[in-house]
Amino acid sequence: MYYSITSFKSLHGKSLGQCVLKTVISCYTFSYFIGLHIFHKERNFEDNPFRQRIAEVFSEHGDGNMTLDDFLDMFSVLSEMAPRDLKAYYAFKIYDFNNDDYICKSDLEKTVNKLTRNELTPEEVSLVCEKVIYEADVDNDGKLSLADFQHMIIRAPDFLSTFHIRI
Repeated sequence: MYYSITSFKSLHGKSLGQCVLKTVISCYTFSYFIGLHIFHKERNFEDNPFRQRIAEVFSEHGDGNMTLDDFLDMFSVLSEMAPRDLKAYYAFKIYDFNNDDYICKSDLEKTVNKLTRNELTPEEVSLVCEKVIYEADVDNDGKLSLADFQHMIIRAPDFLSTFHIRI
């Protein structure tokens, strides 16, 4: 991991608001739970249209409530130092709204609508989704697998510089 408990504790109180904190020092464990409503107020995510989905993907139970480990994993993946393949894997998970291990047209429609804040017509959204599938679907099955997605990411040089947060 790229972020330690010390890093997390330095964030606590600055931008995370109130979270339930049970700390037992030395040989005991830390148990932090960050509620989804608190995560939404975090300054790095308050304007991110995918904040709900990011919290769900990184939370152990998929409900958006993160433990300390979940939170540290999220910040590690979203750090500037994380490897491209790791970032691509989690970006894929974030865009796979129906959790079927593929990004289908429905997933792409949700992604485009979030990115454009629903400013495109349904026809425009459909056209964008069809073009993405046409360009990125290497195996021509009408949906994007993780391999298809990773192949597309390799051709996107700005991916690493945009899929991160700064603390």
